[in-house]
Formats: sequence, C-alpha cells, structure tokens
Amino acid sequence: MNEIKPHLSYKGQINKLRGKGCIIDDDSFCRDVLVNIGYYQFITFMSDHIGVRPPLRFLFREGQAQIIVNLHKNGFTPEQIASATNKTLEDVNDILFSKDETHCS
Repeated sequence: MNEIKPHLSYKGQINKLRGKGCIIDDDSFCRDVLVNIGYYQFITFMSDHIGVRPPLRFLFREGQAQIIVNLHKNGFTPEQIASATNKTLEDVNDILFSKDETHCS
C-alpha cells in the first residue's frame, strides 16, 4: 500500500529545499514564491527552465532580480511575479524593464 506523504508547512518546504542544497538567505521571499507558485512547480521550473538540478544552488536575497527575470522569460506576467513575491508591481517592472542589465545574464 502506498503511503500518503504529509503536507509540509512552508517552513518545512524551505527546510526541504535547504536539505537539497538550496541556499536561501531570505525566508520571506522564498515563502512568498512557494505560496503562489507551489513547491513542485518551483522545483520543476528550476529544473526545466533554468537547468538547475539538485543539489540546488539558489541564493534568494542576492538572486531575486535574476529569479524575477527568469520567471518573466518563462511566461509569468509581472502581475503574477509581484503576487508571488514580496515585490510591488512597480518593483517588478523596474527590474524587468530597467536599462541596467547587470542582473540579466
């Protein structure tokens, strides 16, 4: 008989990401992403669209702009990104459409 895995709290999901080698400096930003995107969709996104496989190397605080850019490049609207993060729509648009390309590789 298959066991049903218990639902993990967001703190538990963040700890699971850390256990896979994910570097998370901003728990609040990570929680916002997990609340709005979901753990499995996030892991799939990381694997399929960014090419990152476990162990994940993902620095939330310093990499927020790059994450936002990558989410947008892969079909998320600025409004969806703003609702999934702790950024305002204005902040997201500033990151996505700024002339400063230092965070876009």
